[in-house]
Amino acid sequence: MSDPDLTAHPGPAAPGPGPTQSVSQERDPPIGRLNMRGRPFGKGQGGRPKGARNHATLIAESMIGKCAEPLALRALTLALEGDATMLRFCLERLVPRRDRTVTFDLPPIRSALDVALGSAQVASLVADGQLTPQEGRDVSVLFETQRRAI
Repeated sequence: MSDPDLTAHPGPAAPGPGPTQSVSQERDPPIGRLNMRGRPFGKGQGGRPKGARNHATLIAESMIGKCAEPLALRALTLALEGDATMLRFCLERLVPRRDRTVTFDLPPIRSALDVALGSAQVASLVADGQLTPQEGRDVSVLFETQRRAI
């Protein structure tokens, strides 16, 4: 035989307050605080003073500060043992990436037409592989700055 508790299906709940809900939906505002919405502070008067740091961040920094030397030595040991991720991490910190200097001839920029010609030349250099897309984008930003100045 089947257990009646397992086969009985109670159906949808009746509308209205449940056993833990109250009929009144209003809540009393916390003591000392108005039931206010929106900006808790006036403009220019933030809650945290400038330069104040998060408490958890300060604790984490003090804990890491005590272990900085052993952590650095362990990271270097792992990198020297062949851990590729740690090797990349250490090299990124020791030898930061620098942009390479690119050299190419451009006409003097005196008008919007010169900007358009220069942009076309940069696009051609990127297409030929003489400039990376990022380098082309960086030079294009310079052209845009010149165009706005004209």
